Amino acid sequence: WIPRWLIARVNRRQSVAEHLYFTSCYGLKIAEEISWPDLGPHSIHDRHEALHRLAIYLLRHDEDETLTGDIPGPIKRLSGYDAKKLEPLLVERFGAPARFSPDMKKIKRVADLVDECMYLAGEINSGNRSVLLLLDNSRKLLALAVDELPAGPADKKRLLDLVVDAVTRELDCYKDLGGLAGK
Repeated sequence: WIPRWLIARVNRRQSVAEHLYFTSCYGLKIAEEISWPDLGPHSIHDRHEALHRLAIYLLRHDEDETLTGDIPGPIKRLSGYDAKKLEPLLVERFGAPARFSPDMKKIKRVADLVDECMYLAGEINSGNRSVLLLLDNSRKLLALAVDELPAGPADKKRLLDLVVDAVTRELDCYKDLGGLAGK
């Protein structure tokens, strides 16, 4: 029930729970696309365990928002917001925090931005042109985040093409974009 996008005018309010679900779906697909984790000769069991840990992390990455709501990023940064201070309350509510590696954090960043782009594209598709600049900024951040993934250049390019194609398909449903879909 906790809403996201509090400072943006939107037609359909996304919940934190919906965001966590889609971020986990996108994150697992990203892991598949870049063949993460690259365990070499290790067992398939180790791969499944790593993917399970990734899924749990993705589903829990914004659990602090169950206590605070979705505080906009610029406000968090300017106010010195520190989610670590909420950790005792979160541990009481959800148990130990989800463990994650630096690679998992990079995958989460990309998945988070994919969800953001798809959500904003859906808003534009429903006629909400007020989020055009937000989508443009999110797409730029997404390209930078993909570049940080633990993958080779060919896998990164293929993944970015896949994501751009998905967002473009969502935007193409609304033909009156003045060329934004082709960017």
